[in-house]
This record gives sequence, structure tokens and C-alpha cells, in this order.
Amino acid sequence: MAEQAAPAPPWAPRAEQPAGALSLQQSCCAWLARNLQEIDALEDLPDHLAHMVRGFIQQDRRLLNDEGLVVWLEAVFAERAAEHLSLRWASSIGDPGLRVLAAEEQWSSSLLALDLGFCEQIGDAGMVALCPQVPRLRALSLVGCRRCGDGTAEAIGRHCRQLTALNLEVLNKLTDVGMQHVVRGCRELEELLLGGCTMLSNISTQLSADHCKGLHRLGLGGNPNICDVDMEDVGRLLQLEWLELRACGKVSDAGIKQIGMLASRQAKAVERWQGGGATGEPPPALTHLDLSGLGRMSDTALLKLLSRTHSLTSLDLRGASRLTEDGLSRALASVTLEGIQSAPALNEFGHLRRLHLLQHVAEAFLFVGIRKVSDFFVFSFFPFNNDDGRKAVDPAAPPTSHRRCLPEPAQRRSAAAPGRSGHDATAQRSFQ
Repeated sequence: MAEQAAPAPPWAPRAEQPAGALSLQQSCCAWLARNLQEIDALEDLPDHLAHMVRGFIQQDRRLLNDEGLVVWLEAVFAERAAEHLSLRWASSIGDPGLRVLAAEEQWSSSLLALDLGFCEQIGDAGMVALCPQVPRLRALSLVGCRRCGDGTAEAIGRHCRQLTALNLEVLNKLTDVGMQHVVRGCRELEELLLGGCTMLSNISTQLSADHCKGLHRLGLGGNPNICDVDMEDVGRLLQLEWLELRACGKVSDAGIKQIGMLASRQAKAVERWQGGGATGEPPPALTHLDLSGLGRMSDTALLKLLSRTHSLTSLDLRGASRLTEDGLSRALASVTLEGIQSAPALNEFGHLRRLHLLQHVAEAFLFVGIRKVSDFFVFSFFPFNNDDGRKAVDPAAPPTSHRRCLPEPAQRRSAAAPGRSGHDATAQRSFQ
């Protein structure tokens, strides 16, 4: 007689349960996830129920609040070393919750990375209480914490001096006064993201270049005050590998020139390293460059920039409305849209693997230019209005459209000539 399978435990979901519907047990655990303050500790629950409650909170951290944070932290810290803590999107946590975290030394003193992104109730008072209790912190993210300002920045600069990564994006209350405390106190910073900090001026960029010379990643996107003068300061960051200038509308060809000069200095450092026997780690070089939304950048500036940046792996040119199809083809493939060689190959693109373009520019360029670049990398096309190239992305279209592009036969390159009929339809069919 065949052995019968062991019956499933009573808490196991039933096979006939409708897809997407919660069982009574799951509904109770979901309620507990929203009301952790109602129990003393998750350990009081059976293991399978405690695990289910933690799962609901991990799926949606908005269920956490100041009252339930103690219970959650006790459960999390009891399971593993408390070196990394993410409370991103826990939008119900405010300054009282940070005081709870600061009050328990066993939790705060061991933290190496803390993510408080989009905890919109957090302000200066909570960060002033927390920062002295996290002296070992190496990475901190406060992106979207709009109530944080100069008080938070001062506390970070005073107490979190071991930071290597700091994300302060979209902190509209942050000013140059606060950034002065940050860069003078956190001199070991390797990553600094300041995108959307609209109150910052050239003073902050200058201070960052003066005091944080080891920066590898710098994000300045969305700051309306960033201009060509800031690019002179960026050009002094010889360790820079990742630069974001998205939607910095005041940056023109003069600023792009400074980025090219930075790349040239880095290239000379690499040549000296190679000439000296190439021992140890190679000098850093610019590999990621986001120039999307730079409406004042011309074809000539892009051509000169790419002649100096030979280590790029990612380039974003979406929204650079002054760039033309012919200029883009010359810069990236050293060939005109008619297929005429315009100059010796400037950039062999041995490293480039990701290129973001506007669709109406990319479709014209690809037929000619694709034969000059690497055998494989990803293009992202973003459909803009073909009339002026400045209107927003069509909301009915998907946000991105990734295509794997391989070299096309020579006979198809003639299709890129200006004025041909069916241009858009042919390009869509070829690279779908």
C-alpha cells in the first residue's frame, strides 16, 4: 500500500484559494504589519506568523510608523548583524522614529549604511538626534526628505566624518551654508549626489572640488543654477568616473569643453601609468556621462568631447535639442548621413555599451553610424515630437524601448539619406 503524503500544516495556503485573495491568516498578519505597536515583540508570535508579518513590511515599508519601529528593529537586528538598514519609502516615520533609533546604542552604533530615502516626515530635529549616534556610518541616503535642510547638513558634517557615499537629492531647503559643513567634515566622500537641490549655487560646487578631491561619482542634475563656471570646478576632480548633468540648462559648449579637458588630463595619467610598467590599479577615467537635457550643447562641442573621452561605457544625450542627425553621426561614427567619411575615427568605442538618444535623432543616425561602433551595445530610444524635439515624452508610449543593435548590411545605409520617404516606419521595423 502506497504511503500517504503528510498533511499540509494548518497555516499553509489552500490550493483552492483564489489567486490574489488573502486568507484570514494573511489578513491578520497584514493588520499586524500596520499596527506593530499592538504587540510587544514579533518573537511572541509563532515563527511562521512572524515571518509573514516581516514579509508584508518588506513589501511595503509605508506600513512602518514611529510606534511600530521598535518592534520591527528588534526583529530585524535579532536575525543578523545590523550594519545595513533601509527604511526607504517608510513615509510614516518621522523625527520620533529617528530618536528611537538613536536611543538604542546597540542598533545605531553598528550601522554602516542607512537609507532614509523618501521618508518625508523626517526633518532636521530627527537627524540632529541621530547623527551623533552613528559614527561608523559610511553610506547615507536622504533623497526626497524635503524637510531636511542646513541643520541636517551641519549634523552630518560634525558627526559622520567617515561617510564615503552621500545622497542629498531633492533637498530643496539645503543651501551653500549647509554644504560647507558637509564637504569640510566629510573629506572621504567618493559619491556625492546633489540633483534637484535648487538652492545650491557655484559656491557648493567649488567647495566640493576644494575639499572632496577623491570624488568618483558626482550628481548635479536638475539644478537650475549649475553653469559653465561650475564645470571649471568639476574639471579639477581628477578621480571622477561618473558625472550627471541632466537638465542643467545653463551648461553650454564652454562647460562641455571643461569636461573634455578633464578627460584629457585623466588620459595623460593613464599614459604615464602605462609607461611606468602598469603596476597597481590604473588611474580613474570618466566612464559614465549624463548630458540629457543640455539644450545649449552643439554638434561641435559633442564632437570635441568624444575625441577625448575614450573610456565611456554609458552616454546619455536625450533632450540635447541642438544636436542634429548629421552632427551625431559625425561625432559617433565619423561619417555623414550620406555615408561620406568625415574624419579619421575619433573614438573606437571599445568600452561603450549604453547610449541613450531621442528617437527622431537615433532613427536617422543608426543606419549609417551603427557600422562604426561596437558589435553589441544597447540603445534606448525615447520618442519626442519630431517638429521641435522639445515636447515631453508621449504619455501613451512606453518610457523606454531597448533594442539590441548589430551592424547593418551596406546596402541599407543609403536609406539614411535626408528626404527619403517612409523614414520613420523603416527605422521602426528595422530595430523593433
